[in-house]
Amino acid sequence: MHALKTSLKWLLLALLVSGLLIFFYLHLYDYFNFSALKRYHKTLEYGLTQDYYLAVLIYMLVYTLAIALSFPVAAFITLIGGFLFGPIAIIYVVVSATCGSAIVFFVVRSTLGEWLTHKMSGWLAQMEKEFQKNALNYLLFLRLLPVFPFWVVNIVAALLMVRFRTFILATFFGMIPIKLVYVMIGSGLSTVLLTHSVLHLNILYSPSVLLPLLGLALLSVLPVVYKK
Repeated sequence: MHALKTSLKWLLLALLVSGLLIFFYLHLYDYFNFSALKRYHKTLEYGLTQDYYLAVLIYMLVYTLAIALSFPVAAFITLIGGFLFGPIAIIYVVVSATCGSAIVFFVVRSTLGEWLTHKMSGWLAQMEKEFQKNALNYLLFLRLLPVFPFWVVNIVAALLMVRFRTFILATFFGMIPIKLVYVMIGSGLSTVLLTHSVLHLNILYSPSVLLPLLGLALLSVLPVVYKK
């Protein structure tokens, strides 16, 4: 029975990796950019008017799958959520991203994470223990700053064998500030599309946005610094 469970876990990991390879091989990323949105935004809006709740369900399923497969398109899908649903999209985004993160975290942690734990020694093993000891603070720090790719944090946390509950809490609450910024930008995309102007995300790195996020991130690791 144990061997069967282990085989299933590795099979799930193989499926996730295969999905990511297919994403790049078929150039599916071509459908996750501003040009594609310009082409298909009327279709998306039409689908929304036909059945709002079905549109929400499909959106959340796509978002969850994209995060689970570690597609580097989370920011764009968040913008789409703001464009289609407005500020309420923050709920759909956070729930979907948390579910997708939970899937990839569980699969990687139960396969590569367990394997890596047995291989670690010396300073690597010490680093793993240190990270686990203050995992909530470190993960909040990584989630709050927009300079760390979302999928990378998922995998790193899994490899370092962070507790599942800690990971979920840090992911859910840590992503809210930056995701809210993306959603609010997305809710204004209609104007950009009508005027045929170009969307710039430089606002994410402007002092008015980045400094508050940096402040929150530093606050999240302050307890660790205090203990030291």
